[in-house]
Amino acid sequence: GRQDADRSAKPTGAACARLRRCSCPMTQLDIQLQAAHARQDAAALAELYAAGSAAAQTLDEQCFLTTQAYIFALESNHPLAEQLHAFLVQNRRDA
Repeated sequence: GRQDADRSAKPTGAACARLRRCSCPMTQLDIQLQAAHARQDAAALAELYAAGSAAAQTLDEQCFLTTQAYIFALESNHPLAEQLHAFLVQNRRDA
């Protein structure tokens, strides 16, 4: 249908769509993020968003993705939570 055509014309991955509207192709990370969201796998989401943050181009993108990683790390009691929080505090995104 029309929605499918719109989606294929403007593919947006989970991380890409949250950062900005773009016409970038889906990356392997985007595909993994969508699958982890579908499974509601908070631990995998923490790790995937953290990986996305490490590859981000700007500090704002890094902090946005780190925030997402941190939320899922807290939900899953993931050991990355402390490191993610420290990054956010260091960059004045949390206290």
